[in-house]
Amino acid sequence: MKIAISGLTGAGKTTVANIIAKKLKIPNIAFSMKDEAKARGMSLIEFQEMAAKDKRFDLELDRKQVAEMRKHKSFVTSTWLAPWFANADLNVWLYLDDKVRVARVAKRDNLSLREAQKIVHTKDQQNRERYLKIYRINIDDLSRFHLCINTGHMKPQTVAKLIIEAAKIVR
Repeated sequence: MKIAISGLTGAGKTTVANIIAKKLKIPNIAFSMKDEAKARGMSLIEFQEMAAKDKRFDLELDRKQVAEMRKHKSFVTSTWLAPWFANADLNVWLYLDDKVRVARVAKRDNLSLREAQKIVHTKDQQNRERYLKIYRINIDDLSRFHLCINTGHMKPQTVAKLIIEAAKIVR
């Protein structure tokens, strides 16, 4: 079973993927810009600004992700472009109200709401622009998704359970 989860910043991708990986005992394959920025001693925004100027950063990270996915018969992955690269049995888009996403990011990263709003807006916009420029992928086009879930009114465990049940149906 291959499950690809995508969504904008703060929608719950990582949290839900971690729950699914644990429940199904499958790897969670997720190489993120956040991880790369941290490894380089940079803020996420700084790293994304650098990546916006040089597509090699995206290409390298995406190649690494795809190579790891090819090693496994079953996995969950929760990166922005996973549904375009994972050849998954189930592609899932997670979404919710922008104010809730901002509040989640503020709490998660210990930021003020104003700081979180700027980061969320900047990250979402930079990703939209980069992925369109590099891959001609419009991340707002949901036509490749089997399932779209509003995570604003459900606990992550409930969202994970829905995704697991849907994956059983489509496989």
